[in-house]
Amino acid sequence: MNRKLICGIITILLLIAGLNAVTSKELNQLSSQELTSTSEETLDQYQNDSAGNSLLVGKLDFLTESYYMHVAQSFIPNQDIITKVEVKVGKNSTATKDFVVAIRDNLTGEDLVKKNVDPADVDAENYSWLEVDIDDLFVDSGETYYLVCYTENFTDNWYMWSSNNNSDSYEDGEAFYSLDNGTSWSNKSRTRDYSPRAKSLAKLDDTNMSVDMVFKTYGRKSTNLNVEFKMISQGLKTYVTNIGSVNATDLHYEINVSGGLIGLISNVTSGTITEPLQPDEMLQFNSSFFGFGFVEITVKVYASNALEFEKTATGFVFFSYIFVKQPLI
Repeated sequence: MNRKLICGIITILLLIAGLNAVTSKELNQLSSQELTSTSEETLDQYQNDSAGNSLLVGKLDFLTESYYMHVAQSFIPNQDIITKVEVKVGKNSTATKDFVVAIRDNLTGEDLVKKNVDPADVDAENYSWLEVDIDDLFVDSGETYYLVCYTENFTDNWYMWSSNNNSDSYEDGEAFYSLDNGTSWSNKSRTRDYSPRAKSLAKLDDTNMSVDMVFKTYGRKSTNLNVEFKMISQGLKTYVTNIGSVNATDLHYEINVSGGLIGLISNVTSGTITEPLQPDEMLQFNSSFFGFGFVEITVKVYASNALEFEKTATGFVFFSYIFVKQPLI
C-alpha cells in the first residue's frame, strides 16, 4: 500500500478519534440528569372476598365416585412483569403431593411459569394466604392470563382454594375448572349427574359457576434498552441507553468482537451494573483490542426488568482502531 495513503489514513483516524472523545464527554453529561422513576413491586390484581366458599383442587374419592380437579382464575394484569402471587388455600390432612401454582396465557397451553409448594407449607383444615414467589414473568399488560392451581392425581391428595359466590366481585376475570387433567376447561356445570356431596365439594350447579377465586398478583413496570456504536474510535465504544420510563435494574451486558486476519481478534467484555440506569440515561462501555481485518460485533444487554436486546454489526479493525459499518451515532 502507498506510504502516503497509509499516513493519510492514520492521520484521519486520529483526528476523528479526537472528535469522538468530545462527543463521548457530551453523552456522559447528558446521563447525569437527576431522575426518580422507579420500578418497584406493587399489588396489581386481587379478589379478597371468600364468602366462605371454596373449590376442590386435587383428587377426592367419595363412596363409589372419584373426582380430580384443576382450578384456574383468569385476570388481566396492569403491570408488565408478574413477580409474585398469593392464593388463599387450605389442605386436607391426607394431602401428600405438592400444590402447584402456575400462570398461563391459554388454559390448555403450557405453564409460562410455575412453583411447586410443599404440602407442609399449606395449613391443614384451615384457609390462609399462601405467598408464592415465582420467577419474574414478562407479560403483555391488558391481556388475559390464567392463575392455575393443581396437584397430582393421587388418592385423597386434595386442597381447597377459597372462592366466593359472585363472579362480579372481580370484573376482569372468572373461575374455571377442569375434570380431565387440564385437557378441557369450563366455567359452567357439566351434564353429568353428580351426587349432592360432589356438587357441594366442586361447587357445581346447573347454571353458570358464578365464582371468582381468592387471589392476589404483584408486579412491576418494565423498561426497554437500546444499543448504539461509535463510527470510528480507538477500541470499540458501545452505548447502552434506557429508553423506557422507569429505572433499569441489575443491567447485564456482553460485548463480543471477533474475526480479523486469520481470526486473531477475539474480545469479550461483560459485566453487571447494579446501580439503577435511569430513563434516558446512557452508559458507555469500552472494548480494547489490536489487529487488522473485518470483525463481527455482537452486543447482548438485559436487566431484571428489561428483556434482552441484541445488536449486531460488522466493522473493520486497523491496529487499535475500529470502523463500524452503518453506525447509529
